[in-house]
Amino acid sequence: MLGPRITATPAAAKLLALALLALISGACRSGVVDGGFEDDGTGATGLPPPDLPRPECDPRRSDDCDEGFKCSYLVDPEIGPTNRCVPLVGDGQVGDPCEAVGDSDTCGNHLLCWGWEPDGNLGLCFEFCNAALTCSEPGMVCSVSTDALLPLCLHRCDPLIQDCLPTWGCYPDPGKRWSCDRDHSGPGGGHGDPCECLNCCDPGFICVAGTL
Repeated sequence: MLGPRITATPAAAKLLALALLALISGACRSGVVDGGFEDDGTGATGLPPPDLPRPECDPRRSDDCDEGFKCSYLVDPEIGPTNRCVPLVGDGQVGDPCEAVGDSDTCGNHLLCWGWEPDGNLGLCFEFCNAALTCSEPGMVCSVSTDALLPLCLHRCDPLIQDCLPTWGCYPDPGKRWSCDRDHSGPGGGHGDPCECLNCCDPGFICVAGTL
């Protein structure tokens, strides 16, 4: 059965934006978008269904893989989102431009290249959250998505100010934490346009169920 039509609504006032958050987790339709926050359906435990392999490592720990490898987040074409030890091929630090290299990227250990797109848009290196789900860098917030497989320290932001880099917007994660993420709205993303993920709207808009 088809679900409700998904539309984008402008965050015109902070109280309205915060009130809409109550609708997001249960009403927004999930979708897989590179560099975006999505729900992969693994359940509240953070573990994959019984017929899928468990994540190989924990990205919150910087020593969870053998020498020459790092624990990273990736989307496997057969099993979906997971954590896996991948070759350590770069030494990029927090904030450095980066790109994907196979299943790995050009960022250093305990970092992930986030926001990279195959069409040529470089991503930025971001640090994974620590075991306590906090961040060491000031101005960052631990944004946890994809059922705990992706705990990433992203720039904290204000949805009304939209104080993020160009082509990035201020979006909430499933835990209602606001952080900067790549705008994946494409040619749509305006008021009333269909949307399938939390960052599938233009900056300043939010994805909710129904038509307001």
